Order: sequence, then structure tokens, then C-alpha cells
Amino acid sequence: MRRLTEHQIVTVELDQQVCIDCQVGNASAPVATLAPIDEIPSTVQELLTPGCLAFMTFEHHGLPVALRGAARAIYGGTAVEFVVIDGVQLQERRRFPRLPIRAPVTVRPAVATGPGADQSAIQTITDNLSLRGAQLARHPGLGNGPWKIELQLPNDLIPVHCGASLVRRTKSHLGIRFIEISDADLIRLAGALADREQLSWP
Repeated sequence: MRRLTEHQIVTVELDQQVCIDCQVGNASAPVATLAPIDEIPSTVQELLTPGCLAFMTFEHHGLPVALRGAARAIYGGTAVEFVVIDGVQLQERRRFPRLPIRAPVTVRPAVATGPGADQSAIQTITDNLSLRGAQLARHPGLGNGPWKIELQLPNDLIPVHCGASLVRRTKSHLGIRFIEISDADLIRLAGALADREQLSWP
């Protein structure tokens, strides 16, 4: 997150109208690690433990910036992770960085009717994954979309459900864009990406 610097003061505003003032710890990756200035109340920790939608606000060159993202408590509530979902800050294209996560995916046509609809599901796997899309290993029956997909995230028993459309095609892979994804699934996806991103931090 190029506009943030270490030790900078930011405010995390939860959708529940709760504000947490924090100091930036690590902002060298798409995930910012923040240290709350004051202890987080237990009721707020309950919101942050699974993750929730939030805004991170701060000043950059004297101008206010607000980024929408997913925030969650880590390290027993002594720190907060923030993953940007939307915001003008992310000019560091690719806007939503892709991470090498291999996750099982069930793909179905967006419109599947008739007695064979249940048999139209195709199993494949992601080669990489971001908040807005994925690269899938090609399968002869996938077609050109659009699709409905079930994405099985690492260490998560419940799949992410969303729509998907074709962005590009290579000999071995399909690039897809996620559409019609719920906020709850977006938060879970952001958490999985944050977990993977931590593995690459020094």
C-alpha cells in the first residue's frame, strides 16, 4: 500500500460505526498490519475475529483518503489486518494482486436447466487467486461462460459461491473475473489471501 508508511496513524471505521485508531506496522504488501493505539473492546473483537467490512481513513499529502476493505483481528486481538477491496489508492496494478493459491473449484454454467443440469458440474483448480478473479486450469467442458462457481478456500469448510465471467484464455488456463459475490464471501476470500500473503513476508 504505497500511500502508507510505517508508524503512520490511520483510523479503521467498521460498518457498525465503530472507529479504531491504529498505527501502521507493515504496509509493504497488499495487506496492512495495524497496531491499535488503545485496547480493542471485547465486543469489537467479536466483530473483527471473523472479519468485517470497514473503511481505513488517513491523510496523504494533506488530503483525506478512504479505502474500503476487510478488517480482522489477529494475534489474539493485539493487531488488525486490513485488506483493500475498493479504493482509489490501489494504483499499483495489477489492482488486485494474484497469489499462487491452488484451490478446488466446481464450475457450472450460469444457466443450466433440464434433467442433466446436475451433471454439468466440472471440477478444476485455481493456479492463482485474487479478490476479483482467478486463473483456472482448463477443462474441455468449461466453454466460454458465464458460470456459477464454488471455490473451496484453504482451511475453510464452506465454499465461496459467486458468478464468474471469462477474461482471457490460454492453451492451459482460463482467466476469470468474479461477479455477484456477497460481502460475506468477499471477506472470507480477503482473509484467505491475507493468510497466504503473510507466508511471503520477511
